[in-house]
Order: sequence, then C-alpha cells, then structure tokens
Amino acid sequence: MRTIELELQGLKAWLLDCGTFRHDGGVIFGPVPKQEWSKYCQADEANRILLAIRPLLVASESGYVLVNAGWAGPEGQGSAPGTRPISAALGELGLEPESIAVVILTHLHPDHIGGLFLGSGTARRPFFARARHLVQRAEAAAAAYPNERTRADYDPGALRCLEEAGLLTLLPGSCRVDRNVRALLCPGHTPGHQCVRLESGMHSALYPSDLAALPVQAERLAWVQGLDLEPLRTLESKRSILGQAVEDGSYLLFEHEPDDERAVGRLVPSGKRWRFQPERPS
Repeated sequence: MRTIELELQGLKAWLLDCGTFRHDGGVIFGPVPKQEWSKYCQADEANRILLAIRPLLVASESGYVLVNAGWAGPEGQGSAPGTRPISAALGELGLEPESIAVVILTHLHPDHIGGLFLGSGTARRPFFARARHLVQRAEAAAAAYPNERTRADYDPGALRCLEEAGLLTLLPGSCRVDRNVRALLCPGHTPGHQCVRLESGMHSALYPSDLAALPVQAERLAWVQGLDLEPLRTLESKRSILGQAVEDGSYLLFEHEPDDERAVGRLVPSGKRWRFQPERPS
C-alpha cells in the first residue's frame, strides 16, 4: 500500500498510507452471507479481512485540510497490528502537525481519531494544535453519552480534550468548509457520520468513509455493515449521497480499500445497480 496523490482540476489531494489492519468480515458485511461477500474479500482462518486506513489530505484554500487521523497516534499508541502513525504519513510529504489548518472527523470511532493526540489520560493533548477540528453535533452527542451498544466505540474524553484546547467546532449538518470542501451529513453508521465532498471547477470527488467502506458496498445499497447503528438510515444516506455522486460523475475515494488500484474510481449505472469502475482523475 502507498500514498495516492490526486489532482482534481488544480486541487491537490492525497489518500495517505496509514497501514492496514484486519477485521471480522461478518462484522464489516453485516447481514450479507459470507458466500456472497467472500467473492470480493478473502478472509483468513479467523474470518478476518484486510482493510486499509487512508486519511484524506487536501491542499485547499483554508490550507491543509485533513480528513480523519488514522488509528495510531504519533507514538503508535492504541494502534492495531499493521497500522502506522499519521505523523509518518504526513512526514513523507514534508509536513509537520503545525501544517494542518483543519481536521474533519467523519465520525469518532477509534480507527479514525487515533492519531489526534499526544500522551494519554490526563496528560493527553491535541497533536494538531493549530487546527480547527470539525465534528457533527449529533456525533458529539453520541460520543458524550454512549450506551451499552456504543461504549466500546467512543471515548468521551477525546472531545473534551479538543474542547478544552479551544479546537473543537460542532457542525449543525451539511455545510461548506471552504470553496473546495463540503461536509455532508449522512447518518446511519453513526448518528452524526459525515462524508466529505471535494469540488474544483466542474469536477468533484467524494470521500464516503464508513458510509461505504469498500467499493462493493457502494455498488450495492443493501450491503451495510454490522457496525451500523441505524442500517435503514445508512441505506437512505447511500441512496442520496452516492446517487448524487453518480449523477455528478464524482470520483470516489475509499478510506478502507487496501488495493491501491481500487481505492479511487467512479460509480457508473449498470442496469438497476451501479458498478464501480477504478479510475483516477486526469
């Protein structure tokens, strides 16, 4: 796996290489039988499939905008086997944490926010100390008051750390971050899950994050994760957000697709479904 550099009519972006990890295939594909999903993802002897961690970096008018921060922190804290720190991925591009002006968090699961902090416990502090951190208000509420179903996925102290540092901005829904970047509320995986849309001239790209972790989940609306808290809302979010991407001819940038050749492409109509076509902006 490697960092993938993209250019969208003058707008530069990178899908960063923060390594890979393995997760139970049945959890990732939910109600879909293994006989079906195994045609697209090979599982190991423990039924785990390989997933990537690819935060998105955009050189936008606001400065460098980072979408998600991977699993491992700068010191590798809390990482899963196979992952690498966001600091290493940014360092390959010659960037320091101070280079990041905005951090957008699609949601607050550990594989998306692990790289946000230095230290631990009461000594924890933000790694991107000059960046505004954008989170949907509904997601912040879900993280602040987890229940038996969500307690293992949320760390309420993470948002408190950002808030105490004066770095947290809560979004009330879909909105424009700057001329090139939009946040799109698409609940279902979590109550305040958001996608990020890039726009430059007549061209656009969509970073669906866990709305569709893998291309086949974008092709098939009903293929939702077992992790999704509200799967029927995921279905409608996919219908709306991905349908607009098909209509616009937007590129899709997949956060968890481990194959470099399939991490970027478009959805094109194919009968009553969509078909994913690997393709890079040119």
